[in-house]
Amino acid sequence: MTKSDSPRQGDRLGLGDPMRPFGDSTTGWLLSQAMHGMHAVDAQGRHAYRQAVAALRERSGELLATLKQIEDRLSPDSYLVEWSLHYILADLEDPALIPTLVATAVRKVAERNRDMQACERPEDSQVLVQIMAVEALERLVKREKQQAIRALLEVVEAQPHLAVRQPAVQTLLQADPTLAEKLRELLPEGQRFILDLKRVPVEYLNAPIHPAEFRPCPARPGAAPRLKEHRTSPHICTNPWKEG
Repeated sequence: MTKSDSPRQGDRLGLGDPMRPFGDSTTGWLLSQAMHGMHAVDAQGRHAYRQAVAALRERSGELLATLKQIEDRLSPDSYLVEWSLHYILADLEDPALIPTLVATAVRKVAERNRDMQACERPEDSQVLVQIMAVEALERLVKREKQQAIRALLEVVEAQPHLAVRQPAVQTLLQADPTLAEKLRELLPEGQRFILDLKRVPVEYLNAPIHPAEFRPCPARPGAAPRLKEHRTSPHICTNPWKEG
């Protein structure tokens, strides 16, 4: 999905029935039901979500038209809605969605506003949507491997933002390790370290309150993090005037 340049305000879809935010079509209703159920924690809610996704898989042709209508109604900063839609698209695992997913992933990321004093900025939310689109493409590798690989290569070539490129590169290397040299040519020198990153299970990670408390499990590799002032995460400050 791509964003229209027409001015709109607020994280909303626009005017319409709040019970049917994606229009009157069956596909729009199914999307709204899926979005409603995707955060469910109870068995009934999760079952309703799976039913909505299964029904959407049967409406691939109409889905593309519905997504275009939603795109036209979305405000430019409706990142939460857009991320949720791409989460659903990832679960559909529909190869017909590849052009839509690529269009989202290669969107130009807005320049960072260094005068904005906030930990999270609009461009950060935009990147999260694009990473979700890359994850959806990753899910498609097992169904349409060559088509998905071509799409991910297009993302790596066209999207310079590191946070979006990195999962695309890792997915490509996992799908076809022989692509390493081609990816090295596509990446600028400052981003080639991505090729050396490794994915590990979350069980391999350990975030103790103090580094001295780190206890690696015998079944997994690990080393105590070397951090200053007993920090277990990087010092984060998005306002450059406050750093140092």
